[in-house]
Amino acid sequence: MDLLSTITLAAGALYLLNAVVAFWRRSYHPHAAWALLVYMLLSMVWSLELAARHLGWLAFLADGFLDRFPYYGLFALAACFLALTRAFFGTKTSLARRVAGGFLPPGWGWLFGLLWLIAMLVVDLNPFHLPGTLSMDGSGILPRTTLVFALWVIGWAVFMIWATVLIFQAMIRKTRHYASLSYWALVIILTVVGDGLVFGGSTTAGCALRLAGSMIAVYVIAMPRLPYFGHLVRRLLSFLIFTSIAVVLYTICLVIAQLILRDSPGASPLLAGLALAFFLVLIFDPVMRWIQKMIDWWIFGEDFDPTYLMRQYSQSITNILDLQLLATVAVGTASELMEVDRGFLFLVNQEKGADGRNYYFLRGAKGMGGADPPMGWLSDDSPLARFFMAEYKPVTQPEIDFAARFRMLPLDERAWLNNLDVEVFVPIHTKKDWIGLLCLGPKISGAVFTDQDLDLLSTIADQTAVALENTRLVEGLVRLNNDFRRAFSALDQANRHLERLDRTKSDFISIASHELRTPLTLISGSSQMLLDDPALQANSYHSQLLSKIHTGTVRLHEIVDSMLDMAKIDMRALELDTQPVRLNELVRSVYNELKKACQERKLTVELIDLKELPAVLGDKDALRKVFYHLVVNAIKYTPDGGRIMIYGQALPAQTAGQPDAEPVESGFLQGGVEIVVEDTGIGIDPRFQDLIFVKFYQTGELALHSSGKTKFKGGGSGLGLAIARGIVEAHQGKVWVESPGHDEETCPGSKFHVMLPLRRNPAPDEAVPAAPPSAPQTPPEAPQAELPESAA
Repeated sequence: MDLLSTITLAAGALYLLNAVVAFWRRSYHPHAAWALLVYMLLSMVWSLELAARHLGWLAFLADGFLDRFPYYGLFALAACFLALTRAFFGTKTSLARRVAGGFLPPGWGWLFGLLWLIAMLVVDLNPFHLPGTLSMDGSGILPRTTLVFALWVIGWAVFMIWATVLIFQAMIRKTRHYASLSYWALVIILTVVGDGLVFGGSTTAGCALRLAGSMIAVYVIAMPRLPYFGHLVRRLLSFLIFTSIAVVLYTICLVIAQLILRDSPGASPLLAGLALAFFLVLIFDPVMRWIQKMIDWWIFGEDFDPTYLMRQYSQSITNILDLQLLATVAVGTASELMEVDRGFLFLVNQEKGADGRNYYFLRGAKGMGGADPPMGWLSDDSPLARFFMAEYKPVTQPEIDFAARFRMLPLDERAWLNNLDVEVFVPIHTKKDWIGLLCLGPKISGAVFTDQDLDLLSTIADQTAVALENTRLVEGLVRLNNDFRRAFSALDQANRHLERLDRTKSDFISIASHELRTPLTLISGSSQMLLDDPALQANSYHSQLLSKIHTGTVRLHEIVDSMLDMAKIDMRALELDTQPVRLNELVRSVYNELKKACQERKLTVELIDLKELPAVLGDKDALRKVFYHLVVNAIKYTPDGGRIMIYGQALPAQTAGQPDAEPVESGFLQGGVEIVVEDTGIGIDPRFQDLIFVKFYQTGELALHSSGKTKFKGGGSGLGLAIARGIVEAHQGKVWVESPGHDEETCPGSKFHVMLPLRRNPAPDEAVPAAPPSAPQTPPEAPQAELPESAA
């Protein structure tokens, strides 16, 4: 077996291995990997055909066509290589179609290749027996073999030139495959030179070069991140120069040693060897390191000290609390280290989105180059977010595009990443929290980010983490402070608005009640005069109408009086005519006024132990309104057949009945009186026990209330309890309610407590407590009624 057979058989096996690798690593460049698989299989067939023909295994085939089969194979491989180049660089529209203004149909390249192949076969096989220049004996102007060979070369050249043009287009666009262009250019060079050697008859060398180009193509497509080609070339050049100098120096040392030994016949070769080794260790090795350093400086340029630069960076960001400034310093440092053309710094916050899912919101600042980055977000189940949370290391854009772990990345997130137009993403962490993202564009030189570059960027991210966390905290405090300010401003504005509404409402109540009082007085007086007219009394129909008019007028007069009382209480203008008041007589007069209503509702009212209560100093009419409203409230919310009890007790001095031994207020130093209005009604929900003393508050739905001030759950103006509290507090007393809750089935009942001091502090502008005190844990025990009053 000669050299050609060995090389072609080995090439066939390696092509098959390359096809397996292309299929196995297809996740990084899926479309290009499938094209590469076809290219490798076709190359394997072509190489094995060369070996089989050379070894005589295909002797049964026609010699003429068999000899020309390699050229057909090169033509097919050129077309397949063009398809591979287009798939790898993502070219959608060919140059010819753009030049033709889109007139050519899609896929016209394959159509051209097919038609050209048919033309070659027609010319080669001559099935139509064409005369003249195409005669097989060469009698024509152009021999048939020469014409067929020209067609092979022209078709092959069209496809290879086309692939070369695609590479130049990619270089002009500076796509993210820019780092692969140098490798792919080497692939084209090796392929073109190898095919040229095959056309020229040097099949062995041509097969070897084609194999080398194919293996480089597999390496480029199968690897997610390639080393910078220029860096490799410079490293190779540095190695060659250093090796050449070392060989020369070693040779000089050996020659000198031989000369010394020749001039000194008695010298020991062993001692000479030891002396030479000692010299090389002490002198030669440092000299070679210095030479290596000088060669690197000459080839790679001025070196930098990353340790010093990182120390300077750490000191410069210590007191930075502004995101924009921090982004400028961080990206500027990365640019100084790696010469990038742009970069951004994103602040990452985890928040809930409108759909209730957790998202990482990224708010960025421009560090260098371009416009401000758009705000983005990554869902917490995004492959990229999971990578940043689990892997504390950078990731490049080609890895995001082609790695299998990022294949399920949502389209909107992928579009946002592509819109940034950056090359590498470096997560920033504090402990286990992902707080930031440093994004850097491609290097100005077009070089890729090496593993050493990514490690250095990780160090920058670690240094940036503390400053970025401080920036997050400061921004959070500023945002919280602004929220508080806005909330306080809104609350203050709402309070002023409510105050204006309340003042307007009070003014309206005061004006309306004053304006209504005069015509109501006229209507009331006139209706009373008509009722006293004997002629009208004699007519039962007229008498009934006049009675209803008078009743309605009295009720309307009561509502107006309540509105006036409420307006005076709101404006702190309630005037009290203080005098000794016997509460027993006061409560009894209220009961007598409401006795008829109680009888109609079959309510039992008991006045218990009120005769022994001491007199209090207060306004008799005002206090009468207090108990009137309390009793009316008890009647209104007690079902028919229920019971109402009114009892009281004297409060000793210094204690004044305050629960839990609270300090005694000045008004109760001389003692006081507590009166309880208890009913067996439907009760009051504890949530509303303070609200019922607010003016115009109504329990339940207003639309369901029945009219009438003493009907069960009847409606009203919503001012009675508010007036009662205002009058009691004007007397420096307190009023509150106790009830287990609201239940119209079991009727748990309610207890309204009124505490009044025996003597009121005369200061008219003394502050009045805004809320009733807490009720005693156990109410005073109701003694047996000495003179029970009953209305059944």
